[in-house]
Amino acid sequence: MHVFLKLGSVLQCSKINRHGYLFVLFLLASCVQYNRLSINTHKDGVIQRFSGEKKLSHKLEKKIKRCDKKAFPRFRAAIGRGDTTTVEVILHKDPTYASYAPKIDGITPLMWAAFNGHLGLVERFLGLDPRNLNQQDKCGKTALYYAAERGHESIVRYLLEWKQIKIDLAEHETGATPLMIAAEFEHESVVKWLIDKGANLALKDQGGNTVLMPAILCNDINKEIKLRICTLLLAKMQASKILDKVLETPNNLGNTVLSTAVVMGNAEKIKCLLDYGANPTVCINGTMPIIAHLISSNTFKENAKNFEWIMRHSAPLIIQINGRKTSLLDYVLRHQNMEALSILMGIHRHHPDLCFNAFALSKHIGFLYVRYYASQDEKETKMLGDVVEKILLSTIASNNKENKNVPELINNASTFLMNN
Repeated sequence: MHVFLKLGSVLQCSKINRHGYLFVLFLLASCVQYNRLSINTHKDGVIQRFSGEKKLSHKLEKKIKRCDKKAFPRFRAAIGRGDTTTVEVILHKDPTYASYAPKIDGITPLMWAAFNGHLGLVERFLGLDPRNLNQQDKCGKTALYYAAERGHESIVRYLLEWKQIKIDLAEHETGATPLMIAAEFEHESVVKWLIDKGANLALKDQGGNTVLMPAILCNDINKEIKLRICTLLLAKMQASKILDKVLETPNNLGNTVLSTAVVMGNAEKIKCLLDYGANPTVCINGTMPIIAHLISSNTFKENAKNFEWIMRHSAPLIIQINGRKTSLLDYVLRHQNMEALSILMGIHRHHPDLCFNAFALSKHIGFLYVRYYASQDEKETKMLGDVVEKILLSTIASNNKENKNVPELINNASTFLMNN
């Protein structure tokens, strides 16, 4: 009001009529209301500035804030392209962009630069705000996780040089660590760097799997890389004296690393695991022995090597199916698997447990007789003859008086042995 009275006294002295005077006052009032004019007045000999500065700064602050949210996608796009010029222009105007993480995903510029493999931008963002080093997004992923997932070795090496790095921070949903994700996506060099920098080899994800499990799961393209990663992990675990525990402990579904490898059908990895001491008596899903799974598989021809390697690594000849003990020979004959029978007889021909529960085996004599007389392969004929002989002699030796088939078996045995 003081301003308007002062202006009124000035305008009255000028040659402006009454209507012009009122019009000028109206324009001045409008300008001041919308913060478009600053007016200097004299009071006690001191020039004072009258304006809506507080109101103006508040409006500008809200406007800038709105512009920041709208401009961030362009900033993120520039990071994805590796456009350092655009990134530097935006950072020069507002350095807080380096730490901004949208609520929708929580991905910081550092994470996005690591994901896209731009080492220079990673260095720039960490230089502006080192607190972003271990920051996690909505899924729990860090910059190290993104770099390991994409296989950017140079960025992984740079991040691991920071003493504050937390190397084992896991994703929230799956519980996977950077080491697990690097092994899964076959980034061998990244796996080596993470192990050398002390990544925990015994950690488990939400499914109860250690880092060996994603190393076992493979595709048909990069089997050799996965095998090298698997061998590297096994050697490091053995050196750390945690290998036995890792190999023996099943995951949440009851599968060990070896049983998973058997299901996947990777012969080289099965042999590698057996050489490092994996237990061949483990079960699939905690119920079916891996040997029984191979015997009953429709793809036994492809898995014959796996079966042979498992049998040569002290596989049991007495297995448990549905809570009942049975001989492996009985299970092989029940599925009429001649290839498995040949391997079994070739390795454990003289093993005392071969004819466990001979009377159960005697049920297969008829099948063996038919195969014996129908076979035109000399090796198969000899092998079938050995099987029949062992079953008959074991049945006679057991001398079970309650079995009504013993006399008949004795006659069959004597006839068979005389003819052969």
